[in-house]
Amino acid sequence: MIGVDRHTGDLVDSDERRRQSIEDILTTPLTARVTRGEFGSLVFDFIDNIGNTANLQKLRTTAIDAIKRWEPEARISKIDVSLGASGEAIFYIYDHEHVTRIPVFPRAEQAS
Repeated sequence: MIGVDRHTGDLVDSDERRRQSIEDILTTPLTARVTRGEFGSLVFDFIDNIGNTANLQKLRTTAIDAIKRWEPEARISKIDVSLGASGEAIFYIYDHEHVTRIPVFPRAEQAS
């Protein structure tokens, strides 16, 4: 499926369209969109404490659940999460052919 790049308006292939979609899902807290309040993910509930093993697992699980719900074409084989230098959670999403890297910043840093 061909899509449109949200920054440039250029046409993008299905892999890039899917990457942008997954980025939207992971960076949108639930209830953030007025007309689609159920869109997004719960990653912000766990992002502030990913050093905790239980929260890290919850973060992976909520990311997988949200991606499966909103981007069912994605064929995820694995998700890794690491802490970036600026405090962001960096998601490494593996499908059978690609690795997608998506940084997600805590809410307070998104506003700045």
